Amino acid sequence: MYELEVKEEDQEKFIKQLQEERFLDEERYIKSYINSKIYIKKWGRKKIMAELSIRKLDKKRVQHYMMESDDEVYIQNLTHLAEKKWATLYKKEPREKKASLIRYMLGKGYEMDLVMDWLKTAPK
Repeated sequence: MYELEVKEEDQEKFIKQLQEERFLDEERYIKSYINSKIYIKKWGRKKIMAELSIRKLDKKRVQHYMMESDDEVYIQNLTHLAEKKWATLYKKEPREKKASLIRYMLGKGYEMDLVMDWLKTAPK
């Protein structure tokens, strides 16, 4: 709107209208962001929370919608990523292999306890 040189009073009207029609909506943005990062990028909750906190969104609202996400899909994502990474670490010593996988999964934003649970059932 600045580049188009829209008057300030008109800018406010347009923004208000966009909010009323839910084109500009924090709730909608949070839901969409969480779903895209879980289903498409396969990020963990910690990374998603960190990214949304950088955007200064309401933490209670973010936590609420994060808890609404499907736990089954979340665990499937963790399992898929861990198995895929584990297969690439075949040349390493067992201790190194575990440490490398843990670093990778923590970098993706998954919780340490979930990663450790997966490691208990990991192929040898």
